[in-house]
Amino acid sequence: MFSLLIIICLIQLWIVFLQTKDFTELRLCFIKAFISIFALFALNTEIFSLTNAINAQNITNIWIVENFCFFSLILFQNRNNKIRLWQQLRKNILQLIIEKLLPYKAFVVLLGAVYTAIFIVAVGSVPNTSDSLTYHMARVANWIQWQNVNFYPTSTLRQLYSSPLAEYGILNIFLLSGNDHFVNLLQFGCLIGCGITVSLIVREFKQSGDVQIFAMLLTATIPMAILQASSTKNDLVVSFFALNFFLFYLRLSESAGRNDLIFCGLTLGFAFLTKGTAYIYCGSIAVIIFASVFFNRPPKQNLSRFFAQSLLILLLAVSINSIHYTRTYRLFGSPLATGEESLVNQNITPKMIAANIVRNYLIHLGTPSEEMIIQINSAAAYLLGNELNNPNSNLLDIPFRVSYSDDEVDAGNFFQIILLTISLFLIFSFRNKNRKNVLVAAFTLVFGFILFSGLLKWNPWLSRLHLPFFMLGCAIIVTVLNKYGENVKNLIILLCLWSIVNTLILGQPRSFLKLIDNFSHNIPRNEQYFTNKAEVKDVYLEAIALIKENNPDEVGLMMENDPRKYNSGDLEYPVWILLKEDFTNGPLIRHIGIKNISNKLITEAQIPVWIISTGNENTFGGVEYDEVWSKEPLRVLKKRF
Repeated sequence: MFSLLIIICLIQLWIVFLQTKDFTELRLCFIKAFISIFALFALNTEIFSLTNAINAQNITNIWIVENFCFFSLILFQNRNNKIRLWQQLRKNILQLIIEKLLPYKAFVVLLGAVYTAIFIVAVGSVPNTSDSLTYHMARVANWIQWQNVNFYPTSTLRQLYSSPLAEYGILNIFLLSGNDHFVNLLQFGCLIGCGITVSLIVREFKQSGDVQIFAMLLTATIPMAILQASSTKNDLVVSFFALNFFLFYLRLSESAGRNDLIFCGLTLGFAFLTKGTAYIYCGSIAVIIFASVFFNRPPKQNLSRFFAQSLLILLLAVSINSIHYTRTYRLFGSPLATGEESLVNQNITPKMIAANIVRNYLIHLGTPSEEMIIQINSAAAYLLGNELNNPNSNLLDIPFRVSYSDDEVDAGNFFQIILLTISLFLIFSFRNKNRKNVLVAAFTLVFGFILFSGLLKWNPWLSRLHLPFFMLGCAIIVTVLNKYGENVKNLIILLCLWSIVNTLILGQPRSFLKLIDNFSHNIPRNEQYFTNKAEVKDVYLEAIALIKENNPDEVGLMMENDPRKYNSGDLEYPVWILLKEDFTNGPLIRHIGIKNISNKLITEAQIPVWIISTGNENTFGGVEYDEVWSKEPLRVLKKRF
């Protein structure tokens, strides 16, 4: 199983960093190694893309070479005494981990149980959320077929302009394993990474070991984080990089270390390369930390140095994104684009921003109590008035309503938002010798939330975009509430465990109940992609079966890009996985009938004999097609000779 090459490489990088720190800083070195793995994801993908050589053989070979290089580096670091290396590994890693974790074994066992449960769900589930089927996994399929990551004609522009780093990781995992069985583990790994990073942030707050591991446990109880950790989205990936940008920039503001400078630039660049919302998260982090340094009145020389370092960090981040910026600029005329979708608020006013803050807060207050939901919605309507459903700040004019959900699309974080609110109110009474850093985190969170609400239109699916705020909020919660004693800590654990159980058992579209149901009913993996939209399962299976019977060399794919159809006709990935499996063997799939700006990328006028379409047209490129099969939302067309 070649996907293990990534794990082996991670371990070797960890050892390399540990040796530079004399086998101290276990967590920090692990985080640096994990960040470096993403650097390899990007590097491997872009290198082979240059020569249209992205395939399983090349990706496997480069990971073997990289593992060999890091193993050689480890040996070189211990060239004078190789026996000492193995002694150090046994003594300073295994024994040290046991010694450090033993006093907190209750937390460790609980955390291990949570991670194990999420891991089982992640490995046992297929990518089946609408966004994954529409563009996250669909773009990976296109890349593998064309053997590069260049832009291509498509009706779904999100496959092009969306920042691609998370999908680069999925691409490498897919090609190494030969299927999509392990692609969910990318976000699962980032959940663990977020927990470790938050524990390091709490250490910067000068809190004890039990508080640090308590913070790590808290990050694993966020309902949306649990749901995302078994998916192929990118919200936990961007949370990981945003948190580490906060950690390294905070450390840099106090120590001015070269390593902190480099990893600060890397994490900022990788955050940008993962998701567009990173500009909001990291922008608020940069503003607040820089302001804290400025108002702390350091010597002028130190302030100038920190300013210069900040410019270097920004330059490194922009350089990392330069290739994606170039591709986006060439097609859309801007390095930052959102295609034809208007995601930014229009005619912004203070009243609109305030209303969006309230709405973004309230979507986390959904509970199973219908009476409570009615009261919250009534209060929101009274409080917000005309701003409740302002078309200038509502995506797709979707009316605002608080509701309860266990779905990864719109699940809220009820207990966490309550705990975070209490902590923010109590923070000004918090007394600690390093209170400044806690306040910096609090102001970063509040300013970032305001900036987020002021810039982005509200929609019911925003709760997952709040994950970086909740992750950083965990550090604030445990730091502020810890001083109120064990009873408060136990209460927090009980409340959060309740949300864990509920999410893991009843979560949609992946949970233990879903796994048990799939296993007990022996549901084929190909059918599990339609968990969210069971009504279209048979339609897709029949359409693909018809295409396979005729064994064409090429198939046209005409998918609509109407956001209101994301849950029906725009599910592209199932066509790929059912028709080609590994995206290499089988007919060439070509997007046709393109009506957006990406039609400029069409270089061949060839029209396939067979077409799978979600539209109503029967003429493509001046060629007439006959409808040979149709069931809503798909049609199978054949060229009229």
